[in-house]
Amino acid sequence: MLHEFNGEYNQRLGELIKRLLRLREERLAEASEQDSSHQEAYQEATADSASLKKEYEENIKEPPIELTKEDREEIKKLYRQAASRLCHPDTVEDSKKQQAEGIFKALGSAYEKGDKEAVKKILEALQSGEIFAANSDVINNKKLLKKKIETLKAEVVSLKTEIEKIENRK
Repeated sequence: MLHEFNGEYNQRLGELIKRLLRLREERLAEASEQDSSHQEAYQEATADSASLKKEYEENIKEPPIELTKEDREEIKKLYRQAASRLCHPDTVEDSKKQQAEGIFKALGSAYEKGDKEAVKKILEALQSGEIFAANSDVINNKKLLKKKIETLKAEVVSLKTEIEKIENRK
């Protein structure tokens, strides 16, 4: 998994890369003092250094989760179930796309970290309709379908009331 790779990468190379970026930053600071054309490169080096430092600290304080082969297969199955049908921004109605993107990112992050419990919680919340019901779910689940019908009926009543108000203004 990506999180495991990042953890290993940071443990083995993090300090060395941080040192290299610091040296680059120092050299470009000196060069930009003498010649202003190096200013942009210096700013980029400063940003790279800060970005790596943040990433390094996050990966070091959060050790990778050790997963068995069965756990990896299960988390992959759970992730695909949630990502492909329940919260992918392309599978939900337009009004829920922004929320779906946030859930999709949280799901992806949990998957990358190998956090099976977080992936499972997100999937269960999606399946129960706790977060929201994707269009494909509504068709496949009677409870969610009934809930969707109730919501649509309430919208119809609201729209009829609004139409009556508009007509009465004339």
